[in-house]
Amino acid sequence: MNDENSAVLNDEIDEQLNKKVKRRATLIKLTGIAIALVIVIGLFLLVMKLFFTVKEISVVGHSEYEVSELAGKTGIKSGDMLFFVNKKKVAKRVLDGHIMLEKVTVEKHWPDSVELKITPEEPLFYYENDNYYMNGKKAKVYVVIAKSQKVLDICV
Repeated sequence: MNDENSAVLNDEIDEQLNKKVKRRATLIKLTGIAIALVIVIGLFLLVMKLFFTVKEISVVGHSEYEVSELAGKTGIKSGDMLFFVNKKKVAKRVLDGHIMLEKVTVEKHWPDSVELKITPEEPLFYYENDNYYMNGKKAKVYVVIAKSQKVLDICV
């Protein structure tokens, strides 16, 4: 009977040891996977930072606004990672406050530039020596300073 108890005890001890060994092996595998994942993400970010950073913002299309003003409104700085540039947010930032623009399309040109394609708002008509014009789609009348063609005010 002692031998039987001893055999059962040995089996339980062996089973517990096997569980510990399996848990430790699983923990080692998960740690290895986590370290490999961190290394891969780090290398990805390093490559993106070294080779795919914004160096130039160009504007294509005619508009009443200056290129530097539109490029400044993008929120993109020289050295930002091109991969993380959100085209929809950039287009929205440029359109906000620029009422004479109908559409802005943002394109990434790999490896280092962003292009803004500007579609200006076409006036429905001009009135009184080009000092006022009415937008055909938004049905708003704009007051314009005659020489610089900058928008002064919006009349509803």
